[in-house]
Formats: sequence, C-alpha cells, structure tokens
Amino acid sequence: MVAILHGSVGAFFASFLQYLVIALILAGIAVLGVLVGKKLRMNKDKKKAMMAPEEEEAAASAKK
Repeated sequence: MVAILHGSVGAFFASFLQYLVIALILAGIAVLGVLVGKKLRMNKDKKKAMMAPEEEEAAASAKK
C-alpha cells in the first residue's frame, strides 16, 4: 500500500515539475518578446527624432 501511495506522489511531483519547466520557458519567451519590442520601439523613436529636424526645415522652406 505504501509503495502505491509513494508512486502516486512521485508521479504528481514529476508532472508538477514538467509544468513548472514549461511555465518557466514560456515566461522566458515572454520576457524576450518584451525586451525585443522595447528595443525595436526605441530604434523607431530614434529614427523619427532624427527625421524631425529635416521635416521642420522642409516645412519652413515651403512656407517661404
């Protein structure tokens, strides 16, 4: 009887460990996605800031 109970507890912990590993992998993928998205957005904003003075000059020369 004890062997059967011990086997069930072992199976439970093995299953729990499997789901824990999967959850950690998915959390890692989510963190990487956030970091990559942040980096892409920062690059886009930097490019837009570099283009802004050129657009202002073009608008100013168009008014004259």
